[in-house]
Amino acid sequence: MRSVRLSLLRLYHDFSLIPPFEAVLDEPLEKFVTEVEWNSIRDSVMHLLGRFNEYLEVFDERMRESETPVVCSIAEDMADIYQDIKDFVSLYHIGTPDIMNDALAECQEHFIDYWGQKAVNVLRALHNLEFGSENLDEYAGGEDAPGNDLPDTDNWIISRRMREYGKEQNDELF
Repeated sequence: MRSVRLSLLRLYHDFSLIPPFEAVLDEPLEKFVTEVEWNSIRDSVMHLLGRFNEYLEVFDERMRESETPVVCSIAEDMADIYQDIKDFVSLYHIGTPDIMNDALAECQEHFIDYWGQKAVNVLRALHNLEFGSENLDEYAGGEDAPGNDLPDTDNWIISRRMREYGKEQNDELF
């Protein structure tokens, strides 16, 4: 869980430091993450977190019109973040300067409008899971409980992609 938390924190930090980019191409960019892949990511994270997948969201626009709490899913938010980052990295690997520019501009726009807030929300939820008062070793049971240990997030696809992203950033700097 720690590696996912730190990877999300670094991703948020790095994207918040990127100067503004403007798209130069007229046509929309190619998308690489399929619905099947997105569902696979979501399902994997959901299975690992079990009953700890959901969290209450207080910064959601729906809260203004709702009398009931808004419940969000760590798994869905992680799959959404993964989708944007994988599309960005896949486009960037094409190596065409205009496509690379537009991939960064689009990902930056999505960060500002959408997944940046999701990353912060998930960080808050993961922080609460790791450092909160609830003893995660005491599961009430049930089919979706991931066991008596905290999930090992080191091999999550999002963790692997975040490490690859970080390595690529470091390679480019040096």
